[in-house]
Amino acid sequence: MEPDNEPFIPEDRKDIAPMVEVMAAIRELKKNDQALKNMIMIKTSSNTHNSLQIRKGQRIDFPEIMNVWESSVKATHDFLKLEDFEFYKRIGSKDFLPAMDLYVLQLDEKIIGFIGVSDKHLEMLFVEANSIGKGYGKALLSYAVEHLGITTLDVNEQNEKALTFYEKAGFRIVGRSEKDGMGKNYPILHMGIKVNI
Repeated sequence: MEPDNEPFIPEDRKDIAPMVEVMAAIRELKKNDQALKNMIMIKTSSNTHNSLQIRKGQRIDFPEIMNVWESSVKATHDFLKLEDFEFYKRIGSKDFLPAMDLYVLQLDEKIIGFIGVSDKHLEMLFVEANSIGKGYGKALLSYAVEHLGITTLDVNEQNEKALTFYEKAGFRIVGRSEKDGMGKNYPILHMGIKVNI
């Protein structure tokens, strides 16, 4: 799917072209009442065969999803103790992933990001380390809000970059828990959306 008008991208910011096209595809899907919520397929460049796709995750994706999780957490959660990292890694695909609806962002055949959703709550949003800062996280969050109806999420208080990311997207802090969902000493901020992104 390609937008009618090509968005202008400055020559020195060609790195954001994939994100711009993902956002354009999401806007097009919003206009179409029959659009499938489970998939977005677009070309990232008319000169390449690369494509970005958001689709429903499956159990067969769990190993690749956990690789993304591990890469992302190592890059963004420097406050996480090694033993706790190993604990969450050990139980991730067994306890966490099966308990939510998963949507993965693929670049060609490779999963580079994913979200986990339960009802209207965003349980997880992770992008592999090498793809952070390229707009893929915002594309996933936009999809979650606009197509899955997400209104709430939680974020580690120590993860200041993630907090800023969600605040820029229109989420506001509505509560705080001293410990995370597993009872570990990582304060959690509860957030609710105030405006659409």
